[in-house]
Amino acid sequence: MIGAAKIAVMVLALAVSFSLAKWTAGQSGANQAEASTRYRNRGIELFQSERYEEAVEAFRQAIGLRPGYAEAFNDLGAACARINRHAQAIEAFSQAISLNPNLAAAHRNLGDEYYRLGRLAEAVDSLKRAIKLQPRYAMAHNDLCAVYLEMGRASAADTYCQEAVHLAPTFVEAHKNMALVYAETARLAEAVEELKRVIQLSLGDAQARNSLGVAYYRLGQRSKAFDSFLEAVRINPNYSDARYNLAMLSLALNRRERALEEYNMLKRLDPILARELYGGIYGGLILDLRGR
Repeated sequence: MIGAAKIAVMVLALAVSFSLAKWTAGQSGANQAEASTRYRNRGIELFQSERYEEAVEAFRQAIGLRPGYAEAFNDLGAACARINRHAQAIEAFSQAISLNPNLAAAHRNLGDEYYRLGRLAEAVDSLKRAIKLQPRYAMAHNDLCAVYLEMGRASAADTYCQEAVHLAPTFVEAHKNMALVYAETARLAEAVEELKRVIQLSLGDAQARNSLGVAYYRLGQRSKAFDSFLEAVRINPNYSDARYNLAMLSLALNRRERALEEYNMLKRLDPILARELYGGIYGGLILDLRGR
């Protein structure tokens, strides 16, 4: 009896010990998950503040505590991409997809990174996967439009850009790409209307004003083009492409003094463009406008 009683107590004590160990492990796991989430949230704050190096470290801390954290791998890739750590970005996005193949954002980000590196066919594949997973993903549609434009496939770009604008009517970058599609397919009047929409959505967008000026110029509406370039440099006085265009149009309008004024500004802002402009002012060269 004594022996049996001792065994029973020992078994009970052992069972309590095992139960306590499981509870402690559960608590530890929960604490690690919470800490991992806090590190990720901190990383997002740092990313949004453009403190990308610190964001990378915060996301790595999150992953160290939770190695299967697909979203944190995706965030890590985005931070690495911002500081041109392209190989690390691709590795992080690929790991996110390995952990969660249905994470559309990771497929989109991987596609964007391939696009930056000029790996356009891979970019198309990744972006199409993102859209397949999330058909109403306006940013992925817009990005795919940009890739097809880079590939010289304006018709394919048109399809995806139209969808991006349809899904997100106030998406400025999609309207800009739509204007590029129209310009590439010789639909300049439509490009003008699209750029006007961009300006309505983003009043301080100097690039849109410059692009609008180029479209007006190609339509033969020089006065409107001049006003658009002038507004672009008013918004952004350091916008060298717009100053170059303003100077070139000034030459075409026999406003040589204005062209010289822009030339003197460009000598400081962009000496290479200034040299090109010099050829137009003093050498009578015919130069094209710059649409960037």
